[in-house]
Amino acid sequence: MSENRIAKIAVSAANYSLDKPYDYLIPASMADSVVPGMRVTVPFSRGNRRSEGIVLGLADRSECEKLKPVESCLDKEPMLTRAQLKLALWMHDRLFCTVYEAVRAILPAGCWFDTVGARRVNDKMCEMPYHQFSIQPDIFALILSLKSAHNILSFFYQDHHLLAYYFSLLT
Repeated sequence: MSENRIAKIAVSAANYSLDKPYDYLIPASMADSVVPGMRVTVPFSRGNRRSEGIVLGLADRSECEKLKPVESCLDKEPMLTRAQLKLALWMHDRLFCTVYEAVRAILPAGCWFDTVGARRVNDKMCEMPYHQFSIQPDIFALILSLKSAHNILSFFYQDHHLLAYYFSLLT
């Protein structure tokens, strides 16, 4: 049994059959900053793959003897209140989803964007040179400017001379 501070964490990499709160050791340097409702990164599985998690609660003891430490905090303050954590647990029980999937549904979408407001995948797509796809730059810019799936589909429906290849650039 461990006498150090323990965090009960719902891990994003756990599928539905493995969904449970996992115990992680809170390092002394992070003892004051890790609180329930905060997003953290932790090593998960045998390969210690870095995974995002949400702190569900704190404990003084764990049934496990060997615990992995919390790697880092992703937020400066908790993203969820106790009531929102209870809602996520209720969603998990009723809606056939993992606790982390329920948390993701509650949190604003901006939590997973970087400081410039773009996702890494989109940055890579935008950095690709236009000639690589043999598309006119103005057509490529038009496709990227369409904000919703409805606009994209109506654009392709009206201009059926465009190939489905253009649509694959957005995925």
